[in-house]
Amino acid sequence: TLKTTIQLAFKFAGLPVEHNPNFLPEAARAQTVKITLQNMATGEITVPAAVISRFVVGQTDGLSQYFSLSNPLASTTLATGKYNILLKGPKHQQIRFCKNEQIADYRCQITDGIDITKDVEHTFNFVNKPLACGDLPISGTNKDQQDGVVRVTDYSFMVGCLSKRTDAACVARADCNADGTVTNLDMDLLLETLSTAYDQ
Repeated sequence: TLKTTIQLAFKFAGLPVEHNPNFLPEAARAQTVKITLQNMATGEITVPAAVISRFVVGQTDGLSQYFSLSNPLASTTLATGKYNILLKGPKHQQIRFCKNEQIADYRCQITDGIDITKDVEHTFNFVNKPLACGDLPISGTNKDQQDGVVRVTDYSFMVGCLSKRTDAACVARADCNADGTVTNLDMDLLLETLSTAYDQ
């Protein structure tokens, strides 16, 4: 059966610490991302697909470091057209990509779209605009379901975790740079997200 496949290369802000792969624990080298496609002609949006991504170090110079999907996103029903690709990491704001090799500060226009052809293999490079930390997987009484946006609840949760740096629940939910503790480095990543106007 013919399939449309989409492979992505992308980065997470703050990973790895100091851009040194030696500082990225094995457990953090696999990250689940949610991928949503929006057809720009019809407005139709696909159901978000949860896909495992893995950390890759460039074979030649070791300087190019990024995440790539373990298995490309595949579809037998996706129509040919212009799409926006919405990408969200486990502790990250959802980012809209409307161009291949999109630069960090580019603001998507309504006419922008990435050409996807049915039954063809595609590879897109999104490394110039890292996924920004901030939409934390908070649970509990506030029932805060992740919605792709950084809110005051995310900020408040991280503030609370700064005094419990190695608490398991805090590390699982607010350790954006995967160094095993929640510190000002993680807060800096969240504040950077809040200070930057990203398209949703």
